[in-house]
Amino acid sequence: MTQGTIYDTLDRRVEDLATLPGAAVRLMELCSDPDVKIADLAVIIEGDQAVAARILRLANSAYYGRAATVSTIRDAVMVLGLEAVRALGLSIGIFSVFGAPKAEYRDDLERLWQHSIGVALCSRDIARRLSLRERERAFVAGLLHDIGHLVLLQYLPDRYLPVLAGLG
Repeated sequence: MTQGTIYDTLDRRVEDLATLPGAAVRLMELCSDPDVKIADLAVIIEGDQAVAARILRLANSAYYGRAATVSTIRDAVMVLGLEAVRALGLSIGIFSVFGAPKAEYRDDLERLWQHSIGVALCSRDIARRLSLRERERAFVAGLLHDIGHLVLLQYLPDRYLPVLAGLG
């Protein structure tokens, strides 16, 4: 397969990507509303197991240094803040657009997710330390900085996995 053919194939496949899931879009919309109620967010989040699990996991991560475990979605939203929840909704939506990965790629996808969250948190922290106002934009930029990896993992795994192995 020639380089041009690989790129053409990838181009066609990426053009066929589905739109973001409704729950992710609704979550982002609600988080953009300054008058949103935490209870309304919790209903959307609790309706999607993947979103709920990731939000709880992040709220309980070492980054937030909580003494007690965050066990409810409402508490997790309070810990994370609306902008972080909105950004997580976006990223979870993007990751879900690519569908469930083959079993042999799940670990790679999970590592990519964890890396993206880590970079997002560090980006926001750097913005805070530099007294920048756009901290949540830094978070989103960090979260999505490796989106190309997701595309390659989904559509060219045979060629991309050896590259990933070499980076680890």
